[in-house]
Amino acid sequence: MKETFPPPSNLGKKRSPLRCFFAVALVLMFFLLLAGGAVGLHFYLKFHRDLPDVTMLKDYRPSLITTVYSDAGDVIGKFYIEKRVLRPLNQIPDLLIKAFIAIEDARFYHHHGIDLQGISRAFWANLRAKQITQGGSTITQQLAKTLFLSPERKIQRKIKEMILALEIERRFTKEEILELYLNQIYFGAGAYGVEAAAETYFGKTVDELRLSEMATLAALPKSPGRFDPFKHPDDSKMRRSLVLARMYGEHFITRKEMEEAKAELLELRKKGNEKNDSAYFVEHVRRYLIDRYGSSRLYESGLEVHTTLNLAMQRAAVKTVREGLRAYDKRHGYRGPLEHIELDTLDWDVQSRLHDREEEEPEVLPEGEIFDGLVVEADKKEAWVWVEGEIGLLSFDSMKWARRAVNTPAPDNPEGVTWVEPKNVLDVVTPGDRVLVRILSHDPNLRAYRLALEQEPEVQGALVSIDPATGEIKAMVGGYDYEKSEFNRAVQAKRQPGSAFKPIIYGAAIEKGFSPATVIIDTPVIFQDPTMEEKWKPANYSERFYGPTRLRVALAKSRNVVTVKLLQKVGIRHVVNFARKLGIESPLAMDYSLALGSSVLTLTELASAYSVYDNHGERARPYFIRQILDYDGNVIEENVPSVEKVIEPETAYIVTSMLEEVVRHGTGRQMLKLGRPSAGKTGTTNNYLDALYIGFVPDLVTAVWVGFDDMRSLGKRETGARAAGPIWLAYMKEALRDRERLPFTVPAGVSFVKIDKATGLLPSGEEETYFECFQTGREPHQYAPVKKSEGVNFFDMDSNSLRPAPQGSDPESPGSGPL
Repeated sequence: MKETFPPPSNLGKKRSPLRCFFAVALVLMFFLLLAGGAVGLHFYLKFHRDLPDVTMLKDYRPSLITTVYSDAGDVIGKFYIEKRVLRPLNQIPDLLIKAFIAIEDARFYHHHGIDLQGISRAFWANLRAKQITQGGSTITQQLAKTLFLSPERKIQRKIKEMILALEIERRFTKEEILELYLNQIYFGAGAYGVEAAAETYFGKTVDELRLSEMATLAALPKSPGRFDPFKHPDDSKMRRSLVLARMYGEHFITRKEMEEAKAELLELRKKGNEKNDSAYFVEHVRRYLIDRYGSSRLYESGLEVHTTLNLAMQRAAVKTVREGLRAYDKRHGYRGPLEHIELDTLDWDVQSRLHDREEEEPEVLPEGEIFDGLVVEADKKEAWVWVEGEIGLLSFDSMKWARRAVNTPAPDNPEGVTWVEPKNVLDVVTPGDRVLVRILSHDPNLRAYRLALEQEPEVQGALVSIDPATGEIKAMVGGYDYEKSEFNRAVQAKRQPGSAFKPIIYGAAIEKGFSPATVIIDTPVIFQDPTMEEKWKPANYSERFYGPTRLRVALAKSRNVVTVKLLQKVGIRHVVNFARKLGIESPLAMDYSLALGSSVLTLTELASAYSVYDNHGERARPYFIRQILDYDGNVIEENVPSVEKVIEPETAYIVTSMLEEVVRHGTGRQMLKLGRPSAGKTGTTNNYLDALYIGFVPDLVTAVWVGFDDMRSLGKRETGARAAGPIWLAYMKEALRDRERLPFTVPAGVSFVKIDKATGLLPSGEEETYFECFQTGREPHQYAPVKKSEGVNFFDMDSNSLRPAPQGSDPESPGSGPL
């Protein structure tokens, strides 16, 4: 019999609709996932082919700052396209890292490049707020966008960003990603990376930041412009508070730390009045680096450039040049206010303003600094000035220099200018005048600043200071204000040196056998240049002639006629060759005007030439860069002193001794105020177009030039001694303040002999004498005539008949005696 089985218990029952729905949903979800995966794979394959290889980040080298350092390692300049300084992650404070994680990507350590949970949370938050309040991009996505993609808002770019983020996460550790991110992102104000941002906003390194400052930086990447603490302090503070709240929410900081940081007042780096005292020198370095290495390497590769500049000396140079140019400018009167503003509709009651500010702390304005001010009240005795939000007082004593020029052409006034001296304050300023004022001091009794009237010079100046033993340029000033004129007059301008060229003529003469005791007769002389119709008749500055003149006196008193005659005796070609040995490279005139400095030179050339005399006849090639290192610390350029003997030490010393005479009894007498041995020479060109002083002590050479760029005259009596000399003196006092007082070293081949002042020969009786220096073997052997009545006419005697030529000397070399 066939066995039968009972039917299943649910046989014949209807299936549940809910179960059917879930079954269909599962099938649909499966197909949707399958389709989504296929679409995702399609897009991945489609976009992946066009994406960059993220492995290149292993050799990540962003655009970096090239930094320029002084001789002591102080930063004096930076060159960059993107202001960035790389910081390894282990040198970035942990709390700063957490600030970025808290505000930008709290789940950074829990995702693999894309945070689906974060995207979902941001979606619902934005939906509830009906605006975009949160972003879903992870730190890795932001890094991918910054490094590889454009900022355009398109779905294709977002897909690429996600793919790149996944690739970055697959190939790099979280720490490596953070390091790349914190060094790459933009913080506004030209700053890239946390280190540059810390310096830009707070003037600090990252390890010096406080919590409130860290939160301020972490607030910036979302919108650097909107949350800029300089421009939008309220928005910045609001965003900073959000960062701190997120850090507290993530348990990175305590509530107390959060509240204290929120309440803290930020001390931002002061902007606006920052001036780089080394600007001309740094620009000189930049031009060299561009020529040698190209702009890309300069601005992007993070070079370290170590220079020869001494920062203390440079600051002294800038200060003294500016003060000297202002002193010159004041000697030539007041040109009037910057502009005049009508104040009729404004209430400028000074006394009530002072009363209102009685309880306030005044803004600290640094003494000695110059500011733009507005005259708001004035009477005959004083003027009240509104300056930088503070009140200041100008007394008449501070503006007595402000005479004005009035045009009054007359036969007895060829320049057509009469100077009118001010009698009271109202002769100089009136309410509504916008003027420049210098801060003298703050007077607590007045509750105001005491001020002095200033004006910006139109005249320019330059200074270069060189270590003669090494050739290192220690200070360089190329003009009054780099921000208004980048032209570097110390190295780019070629001007006539005037009498400052004479030491080269005299050096060539000493080398050829002349001595400081050689006498040349200062009398009129006329030269006929075949190329010119007119005859040339050189004259002295005083327009007088002085008869028999020793070379020592001629150089000290800067006698033009004697120098021209000396050049005639020595020979133009010999002088030019001698100048080349001293380092003069500019073209030189092959005529007798060379004696008076007619050939244009740079100030640095002149300083370098004088340094040979200071350095015992050895020329140290001037240089301004010691060493250049690439970002990895490899030395790519190194300069060391390059010293070569170019003239005999005896020649160098004798010229130095003659230049000491310039200081003791000649045109450079004011340099005695230096209080130590120095040597130098003034220079003044025709029509007072240029004023120079080049001088040195045993271990420092400094050259100063003053003049107008448009070749205007400096004015009558504005000689090198008056216009340039005071700058040299003030600078050298500062530069040598802590240095030992040194004498000039006398070489073994120099001897001192007592001679007759009038003839340069050995004394024969009661003549006035002094000790002169000679190269050993070239001392005079002839005695001075006792009396003219004895039949010896000194001035009719040939110089070579007065003493025998030393053994081995050139028989044509002139010695002592008149020429």
